[in-house]
Formats: sequence, C-alpha cells, structure tokens
Amino acid sequence: MSNNVKKTAVNLRRLTLAALLSAAGCVILLAGSLVDVLDLSCAALASLVIVLARIELGQAYSLGAYGVISVISLLLFPTKFVGLAFFAFFGFYPIIKAAFERRHPAVSWVFKFSAFYISVFAVYMLGKYLFNLPDFSGSLLPDEIFGVAVPQVVTGGQIAILGLIVLGVMFLLYDIALSRIIMLYIVKLRKLLKLKPYF
Repeated sequence: MSNNVKKTAVNLRRLTLAALLSAAGCVILLAGSLVDVLDLSCAALASLVIVLARIELGQAYSLGAYGVISVISLLLFPTKFVGLAFFAFFGFYPIIKAAFERRHPAVSWVFKFSAFYISVFAVYMLGKYLFNLPDFSGSLLPDEIFGVAVPQVVTGGQIAILGLIVLGVMFLLYDIALSRIIMLYIVKLRKLLKLKPYF
C-alpha cells in the first residue's frame, strides 16, 4: 500500500471519529436542551467529547467538532442556553486549557478565570440580546406574598456578584475535575481503548 493511500485512510478514519464525536456531543446537548435542569451538566459532559477529539485527533479536528456541535445546537435545539453555554465556554475551553497550563501556575489560573468570566459575559449578552433568554440580574424575591410586602434585603447587584462568585467556584471544581479526567484517560483508558494505531 502506497504512502498516499495510507495517509488517505488515516485521514478518513480521523474524519469518521470526529464526526462520531460530534454526533455524540450533539446528543448530549440535546438531552440538556430537553431537560432544563441538566443544561449546564450536559454542556460540561459534552466538553469531554472535545477533550477526546483534542487528545486523539489534534487541534484541527477538535476545533471542527466544536464548530459542528455549536452550530447544530444553536440552530436546531428547542432551547438555546445549553448550546450557548457550549459555544461560549464548554466547547472551546478544553482546546485552550493545555495552552494555559504550559505557563506558570499563577499565570495559568489568571488566564483560566479571565477566559471563564469573559465567557460568562458573552453568554449573558448573547442570551439576553440575541436569543431573548430570561434576565436573572434582578432580585429573586417577589415584591409581595399573599398581599404582604416582602422586604428586598438583597439587591439585584448583590445577587449578580454572589452569582459570579458561585460560578467561579463551580468553574474551579470543573477545571480540577477536567484535569483529573484527562489524566485518567491518558494514563489508563487510552491504553485500554487502543485507538493510537488507527490514527
């Protein structure tokens, strides 16, 4: 078999795996779109598809899978938040995570949190102005219950700040879990799957 034929066969196998991973990511995000309470969990789970594509296929194929999953989820799914969360953060973060971690740990965390909070801002702005998603920046307490006024002890700004802090803690836990899953895959699962000879 000539080198050109071998190269074409390898590229075809890579493209096939990228397509299968993209389909798996779309199915995961569709589940999050259909069950609202699972939207962020499914977006985080779908990021593992990008991790697998990045490790096994390289950056170009992982970017392709990210693009396909993002476009399909934003155009075709009944609710847009899960697709928006994947597009703005969960899809691209596994691709850029390795570049951040090549730097000093303190600088790495600054870059990671910066990327995360920029993504949160992008999700908020795109959700509010492009997809007409509900705005959660106001007070969560009703003005009155059964005709009795409820004192507004927490303002909308305080809720937004508290929300950003909680999201930051969730991101920290997500990043640590993602690092451990990547290590587990590289050290143990990759040897069991034996995908390397095919690509």
